[in-house]
Amino acid sequence: MKIRPSLREKKRYIAYEIVSNKPIKKDMGKLLEVHIKSKLGLFDGAEAGVISVKYSRKSQQGIIRMNNKFVNKVKVAMMLANAQIMETDEDFSIHTLLVSGSINKLDHFAS
Repeated sequence: MKIRPSLREKKRYIAYEIVSNKPIKKDMGKLLEVHIKSKLGLFDGAEAGVISVKYSRKSQQGIIRMNNKFVNKVKVAMMLANAQIMETDEDFSIHTLLVSGSINKLDHFAS
């Protein structure tokens, strides 16, 4: 069964960058996805549909996909991430670079 495009949920993509003094060796894309879902709670986390699309350890940049209605909540959850929650030894901060409705516009991030 096919769903018409007008009935599908709209997606948004956030390009982000992790700023730290030393490179972080862990896969922060998946850790950030789990952190955001836990901050949004059981119902909003499921409805937001947060998925880590790309993450580059070299540039420490990534792309996260979500429902368009949850962009602001996801940005706040990203700001609340810190070293203890994310189980890293290095302090860091997460900067939102760009929000887009198309992943092609963000393709040069996380490469």
